[in-house]
Amino acid sequence: HEGDAGCALSVKDLTFAYAGAAERPALSGVTFAVAPGETVGVFGLTGAGKSTLLSILARVYEPPSGTVLADGVDITRVSIEAWRAAAACVPQEAWLFSATLAQNIALSERGAQPNPERLHRAVHDAGLAGEVEALPSGLDTLVGERGMTLSGGQRQRAALARAYYRDFRLLLLDDVMSAVDHATEKHLIDALYRRCGSATTMIVSHRCSVLARADRVLVFEDGRLVDDA
Repeated sequence: HEGDAGCALSVKDLTFAYAGAAERPALSGVTFAVAPGETVGVFGLTGAGKSTLLSILARVYEPPSGTVLADGVDITRVSIEAWRAAAACVPQEAWLFSATLAQNIALSERGAQPNPERLHRAVHDAGLAGEVEALPSGLDTLVGERGMTLSGGQRQRAALARAYYRDFRLLLLDDVMSAVDHATEKHLIDALYRRCGSATTMIVSHRCSVLARADRVLVFEDGRLVDDA
């Protein structure tokens, strides 16, 4: 992770509306650029368009042609497989599978045995080490469908560990510290900024403590970018 060079992002006049809601775009005329390796915070009230932006950057939704470029290339011209190999995204609602916690975290291995050292580091940096020790079978504990055996905060951090387990050039985090206490938050922030390394990182958060160490913060309001400082 730490050695991967981040990609340059360029968002140009991005307007996006969900199907059936064309009269009220979720994003309107959004333009900004992110340098390789930069860490950018994204702030705004609920419904401001922050999660939509990250979903587009993760290509959960495809942007209009020519509006989002990575290293000068329109991301819609990059194969989904190649893009998802380069970009690690941790959504607000983390999806876990009916498998062991280790298998959920090492998802990118596709059936191979997880690397124990990499797994340990990912779990530690995601602030899950204490909970893993308390689980009946540790990392071999079976997680129910959608992670129902874990709390919301634990599911979020398991998804964060999944991102950390991988190599990435772009890290997208959607409010992943919404369900943690302040002691855990400090551990997570320290680990996050260490993990970012040379990767390009976008962090959506409502917490000033999370955004304080970002290189700059984009502020959204009603789907528009209103400040970039």
